Amino acid sequence: MANGTPDLPRFTIRQFSRRVGCNSLSELKASLSEAFAGESVSIQYTRATGLSATLFVDVTQQGIFESYGEQRAIDWGLLEDGHA
Repeated sequence: MANGTPDLPRFTIRQFSRRVGCNSLSELKASLSEAFAGESVSIQYTRATGLSATLFVDVTQQGIFESYGEQRAIDWGLLEDGHA
């Protein structure tokens, strides 16, 4: 706890009222694959600019893809750096 505020997870997976906090990219990937297979969820995180961002993804047997637009595979490097 810093300055009287609780430490927030680096990433938060949300699916309706269900929320799962993840403190690393590897924990995020594992949680998505194990607990959300076959589901559509959102991932909330803070960009490098300090702004909050939300990424909507589909978790499939083939991988984890953007839910909208081009439905590309998630670029984990950009998410790690906060540029996604």
